[in-house]
Amino acid sequence: MGKKVLVFLLLLSFIGWTKAQQEELQNGTEQSKQLQVFGRNIFASRNLSFEPNLNIPTPENYRLGPGDEVIIDVWGTSENTVRETISPEGSIMVENIGPIYLSGMNMEEAERYLRHEFSKIYAAISGESAHIKVTLGKIRSIMVNVMGEVEVPGTYRLSAFASVFHALYRAGGVNRIGSLRTIQVVRSGMKVADVDVYEYIMKGKLTDDIRLSEGDVILVSPYENLVGISGKVKRPMIYEMKHGESLATLIGYTGGFTGDAYRNTVRLVRRSGREKQIYNVDQQDYDNFILTDNDEVSVEAVLGRFSNKVEIHGAVYRAGMYQLDSVTGTIKRLIQQAEGLRGDAFLNRALLRREREDLSHEMIPVDLKKLMAGTAPDLPLQKNDVLYISSIKELEKEGVLFIYGDVAKPGYFPFARNMSVQDLILKAGGLLESASTVRIDVSRRIKDPKSVSSSTVIGKSFTVELKNGLLIGESNTLKLEPYDMVFVRRSPGYQKQANVTVNGEVTFTGNYALTKKNERLSDLIA
Repeated sequence: MGKKVLVFLLLLSFIGWTKAQQEELQNGTEQSKQLQVFGRNIFASRNLSFEPNLNIPTPENYRLGPGDEVIIDVWGTSENTVRETISPEGSIMVENIGPIYLSGMNMEEAERYLRHEFSKIYAAISGESAHIKVTLGKIRSIMVNVMGEVEVPGTYRLSAFASVFHALYRAGGVNRIGSLRTIQVVRSGMKVADVDVYEYIMKGKLTDDIRLSEGDVILVSPYENLVGISGKVKRPMIYEMKHGESLATLIGYTGGFTGDAYRNTVRLVRRSGREKQIYNVDQQDYDNFILTDNDEVSVEAVLGRFSNKVEIHGAVYRAGMYQLDSVTGTIKRLIQQAEGLRGDAFLNRALLRREREDLSHEMIPVDLKKLMAGTAPDLPLQKNDVLYISSIKELEKEGVLFIYGDVAKPGYFPFARNMSVQDLILKAGGLLESASTVRIDVSRRIKDPKSVSSSTVIGKSFTVELKNGLLIGESNTLKLEPYDMVFVRRSPGYQKQANVTVNGEVTFTGNYALTKKNERLSDLIA
């Protein structure tokens, strides 16, 4: 019967553990669903339009085309400035020379060719007495097509300096299923570039952001793999992963683990076939574990427990946690690390709480007085041990004192040893003028911890007398105890003066003092 109960309890424990693990896993899954796709909003920011800078020298690889304005400056023995726009046929018209075909040339080639053509009318150009300089004026616009998985696919008119990123910005960026990592640039039916936006976001590289040409087609494919990662990483989000990329690459995209991450193993949920699968990937396998679409990775925090911690609390100067090593390996050494015992430490008995292997606890009594004197063995410590050293003040509560009656500040005050009635009266601000000095009562509670039956005696009472603020007689040796109550009586002979006012047909009107309780009106006006 006992074995059946044990098996049943173990089964319940396993079911509870499994449910807890499933809830934790479900929470991680829900968290990953709420994450954003990293980089997807880069082309939606107003502050990052990728517009080309027109105030820069003409790039060396820029090819002239119809619509570009060419400025030709001649100076020296001959001076002239020609501003012409390249025609749709690819040429400019120069007086006395005729059409000059420049389309398809870069600036260096165009300047060399124009020097040759202008030497026909400026003979000095062929020598050193005249010079020629070619610059680019107004820049032509080009038409490019942005197709595929973008928010607003279509044909866009852009500056001839425009790049792939600016075209994607004009198209509103990629849509919900668009890829940031598989973007093709097609020119004259041939693929001329593969663009990976992550190279720019992660590394700042703009090598893939090539300059566009007339008629280019930018094709955004659907994403290959979206993988979510949550938990203790610096940038928990959903990341687009290329085919063949590993878990280590994903962790690199997040910026790495946070300081409290458990790095030895991560948990991964995969949806393949009919059911979900779960993997615990060890650190040495991060580089080799290939991710697939819809994988969900969760990185847990390090455990809340300690592997090398001991604690000391109570009547020491530096209570708290300490590392368990050769310096703090015993009770005596731990106390020394805590800068020793305070003067109020209770040495007869301290308590050491120890954690067993089954996570239950046991309390071990320690005679600190003998241990510190060396007459008792110094106990070795284990991890998670907690040493409690009580204070005498905690064990013997000092309590309070009460004072009532004709004093300036009646109420309660902290108890202190060897305190007298006079001391308490001083703390209460002194006696009022109405106070009696011939009778001050002290009430004391009965304390008998060894009694085994009740008694008819329920309290003690003392009466003391003051003279010039000091106790007189045998009562001057009375010392107050915790929770004593002091009652300062009002003097029966104290009486405030009483006055009456007399007005009318009398010789002396005004206020008159009463001197007797039975005084008559005739006595006042006589």
